[in-house]
Amino acid sequence: RRQRQLRRRPVLPQGPPGGELSGRDGAAADRQLDGVPLSKAHSVRYPNPLVLPDPVLTGSSLGFRNFLAGGSDIASASRKMKPSDYEGADCDPAGVDEATGQGLAACQGRLPTGVRVATDMLAVVVPPGSPAEGGLTQDQVVQLFSGASWAEVVPGAPDQPATLYVPDAASGTRDFFEEATGIEFEGVLGYVDDLGIIDGVASDPVGIGFLGLAYVDPQRVVAVPIDGVDPNDAAAVDSYAYARPLFKYFDASDDSVTAYQVADFICSLLTPEGQAIVQASGYVPLPEADLQAERNALRVNCDDRIGTQRMVDLQGNMALAALCRDVSLVPVIGSSTVFPIMREVARVYPSPLVNVEARSVGSSIGIADTIAGAVPVGMASRAIRGRDYESFDCDPELIVDMDGEPTATGECQGVLPKGVRVGVDQLAVIASPNNPFLASGDSVTLDQLASLFIDQVPYADALGASGGRAPEVAKLCVPDSLSGTRAYFEEEIGEFEAAGFANDNALIDCIKSDDLSVGFVGIAYAKANPNEVAILNVEGVDPLSADPAYPLTRPLYLYYDSSPDARSKIVDELMCFILSEAGQAIVGTSGYSPLEPEEAQAQGEQFLC
Repeated sequence: RRQRQLRRRPVLPQGPPGGELSGRDGAAADRQLDGVPLSKAHSVRYPNPLVLPDPVLTGSSLGFRNFLAGGSDIASASRKMKPSDYEGADCDPAGVDEATGQGLAACQGRLPTGVRVATDMLAVVVPPGSPAEGGLTQDQVVQLFSGASWAEVVPGAPDQPATLYVPDAASGTRDFFEEATGIEFEGVLGYVDDLGIIDGVASDPVGIGFLGLAYVDPQRVVAVPIDGVDPNDAAAVDSYAYARPLFKYFDASDDSVTAYQVADFICSLLTPEGQAIVQASGYVPLPEADLQAERNALRVNCDDRIGTQRMVDLQGNMALAALCRDVSLVPVIGSSTVFPIMREVARVYPSPLVNVEARSVGSSIGIADTIAGAVPVGMASRAIRGRDYESFDCDPELIVDMDGEPTATGECQGVLPKGVRVGVDQLAVIASPNNPFLASGDSVTLDQLASLFIDQVPYADALGASGGRAPEVAKLCVPDSLSGTRAYFEEEIGEFEAAGFANDNALIDCIKSDDLSVGFVGIAYAKANPNEVAILNVEGVDPLSADPAYPLTRPLYLYYDSSPDARSKIVDELMCFILSEAGQAIVGTSGYSPLEPEEAQAQGEQFLC
């Protein structure tokens, strides 16, 4: 399962029988913490048979974005949360304590609280025989990573600049190293896969890189001492220059049953048995005093952990998964618009040995998770864009318009994302049912929408309204900046300034909260709330008519890795099901327009449907 991820990761430390768990409580994560070895090893050993953690490899920054958008229950990170993480989720950056990395105010309905679970001795690595093999000072590290030649830094070394092998821009490892050294890696290609760093350094006589110590292969590269301190010496953790804490973040405002399961999962890592996993995975356990302090931060009694069965109630395929460790999990993460389709697919998917789990986080995160190799399928309500590649240090010009649709023509971080159209959405412009100037069935033009959303002028100027509250501006209730729905709307109307919502139901609540509100959402959400929102016509066309002439008609996508060595029969069969008559019926009952049979059949040919 997830063959490409397993192929790209080092071997998991030997654990008890049962194999990899597939997950009910997902975790968006940093590669150092939530790939192999630590969180995977912890998940395998977690004793509750009915809670199945599924660690997902993304990088800290993307992990925080997944978590704040509601895509995971735990965010694992190799750095503290930063104000910029809140800013990226359309939240006030002042809501994060910059010194501690703890949430001070909720963001998208979540109050992130970080718990330290281990320490990593971040390693600077060189190939065997390198003149730096005996060690470097911190100043020498800064010089080499800043472009100096080896000869300038290390006597007798080649007069060549060091070739840098560093993590990608979404990595917490890279963030930590940049903060610790004061270096900013502008224009340096980063690797989403730590094995790529090892491969590069091992084969390059003038190569140098950095990564978590657990990923260092001593047969291929050398982790050099820094200021005379060996990163392999766990006893030297307090004096090693690049020692860094590893965190698990959870939602401290959640009081549901899931919150107790999350706390219990983290508690299990803060036990002597959990810290033994930390040590076996290549990291440094916490001192007992620190362990107790972190246990206290969970606000639960870790010594009185919940039972293994009484807090869970699994149904359907998930119940079968609890009893069969060979079940294959297919996490599908991304667009809130596509989410209703995949939620229903997950419920009725005919194979009991394939458990589809859909999570709504936004199209940008869904596409990013696919490129990062974190998920086999990403949901999107927009096509891939050049900036999706740029965020991973890849060439944006590899995204080319083909037959009117942006298409990836080359790999990014070893992944070739390809979109499959699964349905059609008539994006709905909505208003409060009590709006004095806009009622269901009223028509607005694209220019009027631009006046309301971009210029944000009063109703009197935007619509020619008069009387009452006409001099007031509309309250904008819109998706957040990571949303494909917002990206599509801005492509059609123009970009505008407004904080948004990661959750479409929260957006609907915003519409209901103010008589002057106006916004937009996938048609399925408007249909699901017929008495709570007014649905507007655009340019005289009713979105409920499914008329192709509706100006805000757009395709809905599932993205997957189409590179030759990543093909998965499980993903192929899932795509075939969605493109089948039964799958397209789900698209229709979810509130969207199914594909024409010919288009569905044509797309199915690539999967040998």
